[in-house]
Amino acid sequence: MPQAEYDAIAKSDAIYKAPVGLPEAVLPDGTEAGVTDVLLRSSLDLWANVRPVKLRPGVTSPLKDVQTGDIDYVVVRENTEGLYSAWNVSPEKAIRAAAPAGLILRDEVSVDNLIISRRASERIVRYAFDLAARRKGCPANGTRRVTCVDKANVLKSYAFFRKIYDEIAADYPEI
Repeated sequence: MPQAEYDAIAKSDAIYKAPVGLPEAVLPDGTEAGVTDVLLRSSLDLWANVRPVKLRPGVTSPLKDVQTGDIDYVVVRENTEGLYSAWNVSPEKAIRAAAPAGLILRDEVSVDNLIISRRASERIVRYAFDLAARRKGCPANGTRRVTCVDKANVLKSYAFFRKIYDEIAADYPEI
């Protein structure tokens, strides 16, 4: 991405960005050749990935007996850490990556860093609970929920995330 384009994006109140990339535009190790999404996420601190899921009128569903209005939830995920943290670099350094984000050893083993911080975890969990508090709740009964999806049973980093989630959940007894 040319620096002038990045500067224009950084000065904007909002941008509309569609999916980018081409299946054939990959590095020799098979990873994506461009790091535009991750560059923007990390350098502009675009930490909340918010994805509403709603069944729209006239759209058929593969789920049996699902009616319009039966599906209405939001997936919220932290957007700058986790396995993407290896790409958290300045715009000057993120020029069409010449090396993969992780480490590949002798074409036998691959390693990526998974980073979860208290700061990022607290703000995304609070965001999810605050969002749930503003929404109508489950279409069937109005119950407001936040569900934590993680691998806390096997990964220490996610056990740390779950601990933070549980601490913050206690502040929202109505959810």
